[in-house]
Amino acid sequence: MTCTTELADRLRTSCRRLFLRNFRPINTIGLKEFNGIRVNAEIYVDVEDSPSKNDLLSDVIDYNVMRDTIILYLDRGIENFAEAAVDHLLSNWSIRAAEIKVSRDNIFCYSIFKDKLIR
Repeated sequence: MTCTTELADRLRTSCRRLFLRNFRPINTIGLKEFNGIRVNAEIYVDVEDSPSKNDLLSDVIDYNVMRDTIILYLDRGIENFAEAAVDHLLSNWSIRAAEIKVSRDNIFCYSIFKDKLIR
């Protein structure tokens, strides 16, 4: 599933959006398929689950959860990476929706989006 404009608008009004752009994981296992990869991640956290009245990042979620998930699943191999990473992000109780986009050498490859409320 991809995130449509309508769905993205609904999520933006009810959730806080955190994103990681153009993350280039270090190829620690020496596979050619990782060369030139860039990963973009977005997560949406329901405003109701975020108690901050001052928009404090510490009250929402740690940005490192996106980076750490990307590293964890890329180290397991590129096949099905994005779907496994999104599923892992959604296992966090506070994350309502997540999207992973993967590109190589500035050419878009694929995207996975999931929302817990849409099955």
